[in-house]
Amino acid sequence: MKKINIIIADDHLMFLEGINTILSDMPEIGEVHLATEGKQVVRLLNQFEIGLIISDINMPKMDGIELLTEIKKKHGTVKIIMLSMLDNHRTVHKVIQKGADGFVPKFTSKEELQKAVRTVLDGEQYFSEIIKQRYMESIFERKKYKNIVRNLWNPFDKK
Repeated sequence: MKKINIIIADDHLMFLEGINTILSDMPEIGEVHLATEGKQVVRLLNQFEIGLIISDINMPKMDGIELLTEIKKKHGTVKIIMLSMLDNHRTVHKVIQKGADGFVPKFTSKEELQKAVRTVLDGEQYFSEIIKQRYMESIFERKKYKNIVRNLWNPFDKK
């Protein structure tokens, strides 16, 4: 089994170390690189062969959504799982639209994080149940907004 090198990115060191510990007993994980901001992740990507990034959304200098966008443009084969306390429907929608391979909230269990990693490494997407729920809310919110705008102003309406 080929081991996959990963980067974990979060601006809270204790959280980084915690995720590193959670993933340390997974045999499919090779080298683990830690980063405290998005630009550091980009530098590590240029130095090492990386297969997976686990990234927070809120980080200094380059947030996780900017990082996700850059990774998908320049390193399309690298998988990325987003972790965040932000599970509002707008954030979830944006992360999914930008091409994240997975998204789990920071309050997820060790087992779910490991399942997300394995699922993404197997070539599938993984979104926790709460993230799926928020995504559905974003779709309905967007549809509702479009209907409101359409009802407010329709240039073809002959009133």
